[in-house]
Amino acid sequence: EMAQSYVEAIMAQNPTGPYTLAGYSIGGVIAFELAQQLQVKGGEVENLFLLDSYLYTKRLPYPGHDIADEDERFLVRMLAALPQGQSRQLHRHLRRMPDHKTRIDYLYESGRKIGRIPPNYTLDGLRRMYEVMDTHVDALALYQARSYWGPATFLRCKERSESDIMPYESWSTVVRGAFSSYDVPGKHSTMMEEPNVQTVARILQMCLPEKARVS
Repeated sequence: EMAQSYVEAIMAQNPTGPYTLAGYSIGGVIAFELAQQLQVKGGEVENLFLLDSYLYTKRLPYPGHDIADEDERFLVRMLAALPQGQSRQLHRHLRRMPDHKTRIDYLYESGRKIGRIPPNYTLDGLRRMYEVMDTHVDALALYQARSYWGPATFLRCKERSESDIMPYESWSTVVRGAFSSYDVPGKHSTMMEEPNVQTVARILQMCLPEKARVS
């Protein structure tokens, strides 16, 4: 439904293309579906960029799913991308803490120190953001990708976290046109931040036809 509304808006402005589409994270999957729907309606998709986007085949239990308290469970999950050694240290600290409030405060401040929680985010704001992300991930796990008869370029982050455990299907199995892949420095949460975004921009510029490049 989301992709269909975008297709209608795009074709109202440009009925036939050529189109250049790009999407980051779940946005890449939406862009992929957009490209297919545009082609069905006779549009020409010239470029499709998938920025660290994945076709998940199953939703696995997330880290901390067995913790009873909602806030603790949420924060442990949010910090799941810590390197393995830091993650073990975090859990050792939590076991030593005497009460719920102390654990929540420690988790929240740990997240802020390592940059997983932006300085201006409250706990309630973070929870709402992750509820939206949960809905998106559930939708991704249910999405059935069809073969796409057009070109696609996949940009993948070099750094993978321990939370990236859900199985996924390779884009190369569903893209039937020209397919290329590039590694980008950083991890999923920092790919679109400086300085990593400069690499993303360089790759996009290189892949675009000369007439579409930004000087």
